[in-house]
Amino acid sequence: MKPLRGLFRRFAGNRDGTIAIIGALVLPAAVGMMAIGVEASMWRARQVKLTTVTDAVAYSSALLRKDGVSLDTVRQRARAQAILAGFPADTVTVDVDFAASGKTNVQISEKQQRYFSLIFGDDDIDIAKSAVAEATAGSSACLVALNQTGPALSFGGNGQVRLRNCVAASNSRATNSIYRFGSASLDMECLVTVGGIQGVKPDQTVCEAQQTGIAPIADPLAFVATPTVSGSCSATVSGTKKNAVKTFSPGRCSASEFSGTVRLEPGTYVFSSDLKLNSGTEVTGDGVTLVFEKNAGLSINGHARIELTAPKTGPLKDILLFGRDSDGFTHNGTADVALSGIIYFPSSEVKINGNATSVASCTRIIGGSISYKGSSDFDSSCVGGGDGQTDLVVNQSAWITG
Repeated sequence: MKPLRGLFRRFAGNRDGTIAIIGALVLPAAVGMMAIGVEASMWRARQVKLTTVTDAVAYSSALLRKDGVSLDTVRQRARAQAILAGFPADTVTVDVDFAASGKTNVQISEKQQRYFSLIFGDDDIDIAKSAVAEATAGSSACLVALNQTGPALSFGGNGQVRLRNCVAASNSRATNSIYRFGSASLDMECLVTVGGIQGVKPDQTVCEAQQTGIAPIADPLAFVATPTVSGSCSATVSGTKKNAVKTFSPGRCSASEFSGTVRLEPGTYVFSSDLKLNSGTEVTGDGVTLVFEKNAGLSINGHARIELTAPKTGPLKDILLFGRDSDGFTHNGTADVALSGIIYFPSSEVKINGNATSVASCTRIIGGSISYKGSSDFDSSCVGGGDGQTDLVVNQSAWITG
């Protein structure tokens, strides 16, 4: 027994490897605390982003309220804006309230999933941010050019552009942000721009002074999700071969089929390649939206006759042509066109050339750049949005108050 007792004494008194044993005991706890610290940092970064997005949503919501948009619609758009900013639909909660004082209250919260911190509990972590905003009224616009450089909105040749009860606006910072050249005739309420104006005569607008140096103009339809459809659009043919009429139902369409006399049933039509409507083509439709995907665009040429109106209800209300990432829209020749609704090509060119004529009760254009050349004739009359359309308002001001 004595040898065994001596062995135990020597083992108990031996200090070799002490640090390794302590390290083995402490290391898992240290690594765990570091992991929890990283997790907390992720929550903090998410909260910083949430603060920025909540302020932006409050700003937009206050402007929409000032436009007379209903609370339910503002809530829908606020949620869509938060989702587009990177907050998943299944984890984010967005609440908007209109205070009697005229202020707009917004609260956005998001559930954060636990990982290493599960050792302290399994409840989700909620991060939240609130913001309060107010807004002042702006101007109803029929033309909105969103490019930040160069002459984003230009009028040339000897054409005529008449805008009733609405302004033309440019987001460009250039000194010739809005540029008139040649003998182009303008008849409109006013011109408003972030940059400057060149070539416009005082008697070509109603307002006492053009508005330059305004705050940057945001995309008025940024909240609208890019439309998608399932299935192909199909056509039924009626009439004789010489006078055949193609009646299409909504879906994904082949651009090559749009020739001759075409009727469109109400709904959404999606094109993945260029749609060219040339001489001899007649296209009519009520309650329709034509969507142009990336690398697709629309051109109307020659003696084509086009008469289309946008939907008056639903998620694409008032939107006639939608081309968020498309190749743009060109209106050439002597085409006779009546497009009632919003033409939306925010990152592309919209060009009205030649002897093109465009007359409709209310046509609104949002483009990266918008240009009129030749002897083109463009006439649009929008009262309170026209045809029940919601105004595209620019030159508003809003501020965060809390």
